[in-house]
Amino acid sequence: MQAELEREKTELVLPGMQKPYFIEYRLDDFYSYEAVANYGALTREEEGHQRIVRVTVRIGNYGSDSSSGRGDGTVQLAPQDMVAFMYPMTPVTSLTFTRNRDSMIATVSHFEGRKGIYEPRNEFEERYAYYPTQTVERIRNDITMGALSGAAVKLGGMRDGRKSIIFVSEGFTATVPAQLNDPVAALPGMGNRAQPGVDVNNPRAESQKFFDSTDLQNRLREVYDTVNRNNTSIYAVDPRGLAAFEYDINQGVGLQTDRSNLNASIDSLRVLADNTDGRAIVNRNDLAAGMKQIMRDASGYYLLGYTSSSAPTDGKFHTIDVRVKRPNVEVRSRRGYWAYTAEDAARASAPPLSHPLTVPRALPCSRISKSTA
Repeated sequence: MQAELEREKTELVLPGMQKPYFIEYRLDDFYSYEAVANYGALTREEEGHQRIVRVTVRIGNYGSDSSSGRGDGTVQLAPQDMVAFMYPMTPVTSLTFTRNRDSMIATVSHFEGRKGIYEPRNEFEERYAYYPTQTVERIRNDITMGALSGAAVKLGGMRDGRKSIIFVSEGFTATVPAQLNDPVAALPGMGNRAQPGVDVNNPRAESQKFFDSTDLQNRLREVYDTVNRNNTSIYAVDPRGLAAFEYDINQGVGLQTDRSNLNASIDSLRVLADNTDGRAIVNRNDLAAGMKQIMRDASGYYLLGYTSSSAPTDGKFHTIDVRVKRPNVEVRSRRGYWAYTAEDAARASAPPLSHPLTVPRALPCSRISKSTA
């Protein structure tokens, strides 16, 4: 085996690429046993065996290699382009736009992802760190979606033109695997009786997955509805590059569950991008090409106005199909618009107030308690 590794490190090379400095072959065996008893009688007994072979090839060196899958990240910003960075818990009022390239690079360089890490780092996280992992993941999803909606509203109040949110994320998780769904998120593994490497496929678990997935899709719809109302597009970037697995092998998640959750997390990024006229930069190791495409989209576009002849006031979504006469051209445009309700239209067409509103002075109040015998 050692001789084979040395041979591949010498001869295994792709055109235009460096020779690998690190190659790993890993074979893991998982054995499982499950017994189900009813009223003291054994009703079902199952044994399972999984053998997983993984090969890791890296180029570069021990200081910096290709395992991060980030690409070189080179993009070209126009002199007048302005950028603001936002973390999930950053208040919208604290967003500051800048053209300082050094500041941008420093911010990106110091970013640290915390997916699957539940050790609290601030007072807010301490409030829910000891909830079950599934609950904590839902809270994190809600915080991130709220940040996306808030950023879109902030951008929507700025000047006309195309506004973009570059959403760097590994996607959203609807259901945490049984092997990681610990009773206390901040205490990984404690009290978790799920067997490693075993996919949980009972009717109750499948039903819960369905409801969790449906709930996540509904919450994603609320996000891209808000983003569309504010004339903003989401460009979702998966920093994992070409991901083969959602979880580390040491976490003991079954292959079927791993593949299902990986596809679902990537699909959640596509949903946000596709429904806001953005792009999903996923399943690719060369992120630079995707980032350059984002720059091209933001740099050259037509801003068209549209007034419906029927002027609906039903508050519903109405589709718009944009066509051009030039052949062999791909047209990318918003899929439609949300109509005003009658109340929205009345507020928009109302004349401005001729005098300021008078706010009545609050009267003091006292607390009265009443009891009956």
